[in-house]
Amino acid sequence: MHHEVFDYQLPVTYEEFLWSYEDSVFGQNLKGIVYDIYSYLKNILEGDVVKHNAIIAGPSASGKTEFYRTTKRLLEDYQCPIPVIHIDMTSFSPTGFQGAELSVIPEEILNENSYGPAIVFLDEFDKLLSPLCGATGGDLNKTIQHEMLTLIEGRQILVKHRGIVKEVDTSQTLFIALGALTDSRSEKGMGFGTELVSEKPSFTSYDLHSLGGSAELLGRFDNVYNFTPIAEEDFEKLFEHLVENLAIEERILLHYDTDVFRDFFPYVKTQFGVREVKRMLYATIKPSLIDLADESNRIDYQIVIHGINDAEHSVRTYSK
Repeated sequence: MHHEVFDYQLPVTYEEFLWSYEDSVFGQNLKGIVYDIYSYLKNILEGDVVKHNAIIAGPSASGKTEFYRTTKRLLEDYQCPIPVIHIDMTSFSPTGFQGAELSVIPEEILNENSYGPAIVFLDEFDKLLSPLCGATGGDLNKTIQHEMLTLIEGRQILVKHRGIVKEVDTSQTLFIALGALTDSRSEKGMGFGTELVSEKPSFTSYDLHSLGGSAELLGRFDNVYNFTPIAEEDFEKLFEHLVENLAIEERILLHYDTDVFRDFFPYVKTQFGVREVKRMLYATIKPSLIDLADESNRIDYQIVIHGINDAEHSVRTYSK
């Protein structure tokens, strides 16, 4: 087994690393999962393999996707040589069936010029827990779970890349599975959403096993971290963050009335989550952007958001 020692050191402490996450993912306890990533990076960069695969379980709009994006952005900003890869698990089928095979995962690692060290986010992981009957009556998802065992635990896999066979060692890969929670009991027992006993549920490996996950596969993940629905006070911080980013993108000053975030709050609870709030924010200021489309110096103007689809623009006033 080949362990490379990278000529690179993380330029931040754990506390600084954690703060960067907390600036993007609101209302969640991130200390444990961020430490898992930080510890993995520190060790793998020095040639040691110390990894704790993890599952993040949480409902739509709780911050799972933003957590992945933040990880990818931070490592790119730090010019860290360890790639961050996103895999949609809904596209996979068992070997020999129509659809993507799990061999795609080591291929993606190799495409990032890595022989194994990588952080791989397995999105929609909860969909693998639901029974999926094939034409012969077998459970296809159980077959996929079985095929994932050695991949997650780690093994050497031969991958053909540009006509050359190379080896990818997934024992050096950190896997983080992302799974959604629904709001009520499903008659079909879909994914993590078969039971929600409180507004802030806590799921363990035992719970996920009872929902359809194989004990062998779940045993390859050391921790289950629960993300909870975003609270109104945390949404206020998120809303401020979204407005600031939109102002930068559109190169215009944006303000909003004190309590206007409450008008947008119900929409973060929809299946589209934060994406819906971003869409509605942009739609709200778009008429003003159109009116100012031909202004040579848009920064001389400001837009004030009074509510959903209620905004006005005016010339900025500069305080002396």
